[in-house]
Amino acid sequence: MKKNRYLLAILCLLLCFGIVYSASAATTLTAKQLLLDKLQSADLSIPGGQMYKVSSGTSSYQLKALSGTLISGVEPLNDLTGAKLDLDYKLNSSQKKLEAGYNLVYGQNTYEGIMYLNNDKLILSSDIFSLISQIDPSFNLAGGETLPEYIYISDKQIGSMWGSTLYSGQNIPEESRDLLIFITEAIPDQYFTTSLVNQNIILNLEENRLADVVASVMQKAVNEPERFAVIASGLVLAVDPTQNREKLKTEIISGLQAAKQSGIPSSGEIQEMMAEIVVVEELKFEASLLPSGNSALTMAVSFGGSSNTTGSVTLNVDTIGSKDNLSGTYALNVTVRDSVDKINVDGRISGEFKYTASNTTSKSTVSASVKDQTGTLLNLLLEINSDMKYDPGVIINVPALTASNSMSVEDFMPDGSLRVFVDGSPVRFDVEPFIQDGRTMAPVRNVAEVMGCQVNWVDPDQINILRDDISIKMYINKQTYTVNGVERQLDVPPFIKEGRTVVPLRFIAEGLGCTFEYQESTRTVYIQSLNKTFKQEVSKVIVEEL
Repeated sequence: MKKNRYLLAILCLLLCFGIVYSASAATTLTAKQLLLDKLQSADLSIPGGQMYKVSSGTSSYQLKALSGTLISGVEPLNDLTGAKLDLDYKLNSSQKKLEAGYNLVYGQNTYEGIMYLNNDKLILSSDIFSLISQIDPSFNLAGGETLPEYIYISDKQIGSMWGSTLYSGQNIPEESRDLLIFITEAIPDQYFTTSLVNQNIILNLEENRLADVVASVMQKAVNEPERFAVIASGLVLAVDPTQNREKLKTEIISGLQAAKQSGIPSSGEIQEMMAEIVVVEELKFEASLLPSGNSALTMAVSFGGSSNTTGSVTLNVDTIGSKDNLSGTYALNVTVRDSVDKINVDGRISGEFKYTASNTTSKSTVSASVKDQTGTLLNLLLEINSDMKYDPGVIINVPALTASNSMSVEDFMPDGSLRVFVDGSPVRFDVEPFIQDGRTMAPVRNVAEVMGCQVNWVDPDQINILRDDISIKMYINKQTYTVNGVERQLDVPPFIKEGRTVVPLRFIAEGLGCTFEYQESTRTVYIQSLNKTFKQEVSKVIVEEL
């Protein structure tokens, strides 16, 4: 546990460095003092913040490529290559309102509609259901109702977004700046340099130096517990205002005192711990001395060491200008290599942006490639473009919802409907799955045959499920069952419903050596073969995002 805390602290420090040194500049004195002075006077307002209060804009998302065996196994995704989504939106966060018209080209069809956010309500024009039916042909409305003009969802989580720092117009918490100052003070002076030719400050932290910095910050926190507790508790309150600050401070100080008694690890010990997880090959920050100069962040990290899974992460960010007239480029590359399953993952996010006080534009590209010995599992290429402008006169006319023109989603979706996915593919049932006594029940034949099993009925009450070297025997209305002859117990016994034998899905899945996950928020069951877990996790993410 102690080692995990130190490693977490290292990752947090890396994030903090990335935030401050890629955007800061300085003016006088030594390199370190230049940066400290700049931090002391830093503007804590969010860049382009007024546009997150009242604005209008457009966004487009085009899927240039989507293929691979993971995609071919998920029917709704097969036609997505070439799909393009255009959004035209208006935002007034003080009124807690957003309006967005959409135009989606998918397959051979074009779908148009409109959506609204009104405080804690998501309101959709009923056009959305023609799109859903195209994506999932099994989708149908209970009773085949005639749809009203609008359908809506009420959710407190929707309403909570308006309280975020971004949309509420609040400044970045002062404690964020205070923490960066605290960290900068702890960094040894010799790691800072200035370049009069390039007019910038440079902080260069290769692997050994980073371990020194982490050790210095930990020691500083122990030496100044009250100051650190004030900063840390303030950051917690910024995220969760319901917390008791004095209690937080007491707990933090107590933790620092315990750390002091047990001993702060040395730079060498931290270096040794880091080597087990990551190797920082390059970590350099360049901050301009000029008000509108160039700044840059360069990072290269490898991980895995001697483990079966290795990889690397590189990040490059270059910016020029001030907060109200800032432009730049970025590129994040990730590679992962699994020597056991022979899986190679390569991902990249890159783009360019320009911020002014009244307008923001950006272009981004997301690509991913997943391969194993059999070929390509996933190939993805997504292009994103956006343009947002400050629009103080924006008007959003959210429709007035009435009993005749609207309906809640809960009012017409089939009651108790559950979705089941096996290795990323949906399972069709002739009797709908349901929950009884806390267990997910479903017809055994539908799901077992999808999992490659043979299902036999033996009079008068026995169900045999066979696959390779696994044999499961269950009995109607009996809680005892066997897996390869080993007796086990069920919470809910199998029984007959509408002429079908229904069984608890979890016990079947685990008996066949699979993982079972139920997500209550989406009423979805995910069953995954252990030898396919990595591949199907990717598929699961795709399905959920869709």
